[in-house]
Order: sequence, then structure tokens, then C-alpha cells
Amino acid sequence: MFWPGQSQDLKPIENIWSHIKHKLTGTHFSTTHQLSEPINIEWNNIDSSFCKKLSASLPTRLKTFKEIKGKSYPILSYFIYLFNSC
Repeated sequence: MFWPGQSQDLKPIENIWSHIKHKLTGTHFSTTHQLSEPINIEWNNIDSSFCKKLSASLPTRLKTFKEIKGKSYPILSYFIYLFNSC
């Protein structure tokens, strides 16, 4: 299985942006200025449990990435340790 090193699976923030995008789908904005306020509103409405869930899933994502790539990355080992100790 191919899993790119820049995978969105390794970036929980991408899940948050996807959530915001989903909330704003179907709304038309003429300018980026018109878009910024709804983004800020949705950002502030994100429940902390959603963020905790994403953070909690990161160690599993990192371990899976390490298994698929078949080699060790010191930074991944550090993050696995860090998140497992939370």
C-alpha cells in the first residue's frame, strides 16, 4: 500500500479544515473577506471533544504509517511516545 509522507492522515488539522469546508458547502462567497468571518465562526464552534478525538487517533496513524513504510523514523517514534504519554 502506498502512503505518501505528506499524507493528510498524518495531519489532524486537515480533518478540521475538512469539517469547516463541509459546514460552509453550498454557501457562496464573492470575496475572501466574506469567507473569513464564517470560517472564524466555524473554527470557534469546533467542540474540544472533536479535537481530542483527532489527537487520540494520531498514535495509531503514526504506527500504521511506520508499519507501511517498513522503516523507523526517529521523529515518528518521538511523536508516538509523546502522544501515548498524554
